[in-house]
Amino acid sequence: MGFFGMYQEAFKITFSRKKIFSQISLAILLPLSTHLLSSIQVSYFIGYRSIYAIFDLFLIVMSISTVVNIVACIYTSRDITFMGVIGIFPKRQ
Repeated sequence: MGFFGMYQEAFKITFSRKKIFSQISLAILLPLSTHLLSSIQVSYFIGYRSIYAIFDLFLIVMSISTVVNIVACIYTSRDITFMGVIGIFPKRQ
């Protein structure tokens, strides 16, 4: 499978489950992108750079793991719910 084959498979998976991917986009990827855009203004302060780098890394890893979990559920034919997918995030106590 080449580059275009992977693109075609990703396109097919995304459009076969439009509802769950749009919910994940609004719940995870939109806050991540707004955080990354706001870090441009805050990054002038040296003290905040390390905090922002750790927070960025956490958000990026969690968003990638959410998408990987959805794709794994699709390939294993498990039921996909928004709460089940968001359940991989750690809960506050």
